[in-house]
Amino acid sequence: MQREALDKDWFEIYKDGCAFDDIDYIKFDQAKMARQKELFLAGLIDEPTLKYNVDIQAVSHHKTKLLELQEIVSSDNSAHLAVKKAYALKIESQLHKVSLLEAIVRQGDKTVTEASKQIYGAPDEEIMRRALAATLYVAERHNFALSEKWNDLADYFEVEADGSDIEYKPSDVQNYLTIDELVEFFKKALVEKNIPWQVQVDSTVLVITLSYGRKSVLIPETRKVTKTEAGALVEHEINVHLARHYNGLKSPLLLLSVGLGQYLKGEEGLATYRQSFIDKSMPGTINYFNTCLIMGLYPKQKFNFRQIFNLSKEYYEMLGVSKERILDESWKRCMRTFRGTTGQSAGEAFTRDLIYFSGYLGVKDLIESPDPEVERFLVGKYDPTNQDHIDILNQLDIL
Repeated sequence: MQREALDKDWFEIYKDGCAFDDIDYIKFDQAKMARQKELFLAGLIDEPTLKYNVDIQAVSHHKTKLLELQEIVSSDNSAHLAVKKAYALKIESQLHKVSLLEAIVRQGDKTVTEASKQIYGAPDEEIMRRALAATLYVAERHNFALSEKWNDLADYFEVEADGSDIEYKPSDVQNYLTIDELVEFFKKALVEKNIPWQVQVDSTVLVITLSYGRKSVLIPETRKVTKTEAGALVEHEINVHLARHYNGLKSPLLLLSVGLGQYLKGEEGLATYRQSFIDKSMPGTINYFNTCLIMGLYPKQKFNFRQIFNLSKEYYEMLGVSKERILDESWKRCMRTFRGTTGQSAGEAFTRDLIYFSGYLGVKDLIESPDPEVERFLVGKYDPTNQDHIDILNQLDIL
């Protein structure tokens, strides 16, 4: 029997003006970026100037609504303390996203980095070592000779090839699905799960993305994947992200349908773990490694856009990505890591890309323990490695 929601009124307020994701607003100026990409690939510039179209009026509206809800929550003495804590953490996290978006509009790259660290965390040298060790292991599996730069990094961090963190297997040669076939693949998966969503091709997204506002799976118009990769992406997007969303709507804490504060590391960690279990792909190692290099964890050098692009290109060559995809994939990888910044400030990056590999490791450790937390991974959008989240769920008897 479904329990009555404890946060019904607050959740309605939250949905009406407080619910948003920062990346929904970090939209590249497509025309300007197309020209920057052309100049970059021609070798005429090394650091593209990144331009965005951020709806700052909408962001200001979110800020006002969040502050209003914050006052309502803090002044309500009759609410369950665990529910109050859940909303306090969520509002704080959302306000950090507001600060991030305001900094992007001001072109304050350092503030962008600091705000993103508040939301997604900062680089960790030990996790970076594990990402590097996994990459060296995959290079050995492919008999791929990495460049001297990779060897310099391995020597400096005293890292050797180690595949114990990953479930990697070189992919079989397969034909790529057409965009129409990929759309149909996701439509079929949604029908099988009885989820009333649409699938749309969208030129403004870099990767396959869920839009909860539009109730749509958004697919980049240039996306190329094999059937195996498509199946793994369905596991990631539908069987984890959407499953947790709908399970959260059935829980006594409706906030679980959109995520507790700073839930995303656990969310993406679980989704990445489940995806890599199917396609045996790399679980966000290059995302983590690139961000660390940009932010100066290798003190001999802070890597700029061109240098990260070259490392990414070599990484995709190692994985056997087709030549026609390598330049585009490397460009998109850099755009993801530098997004939010102008691309012109050494040491500044958007740290969201850290959560995939760090979250994956956290989930993997729980599964291998095994930890009883595994039993409720799918009850909603929370981070099973976050003690505040665990305490909230325990206090509300959410199993």
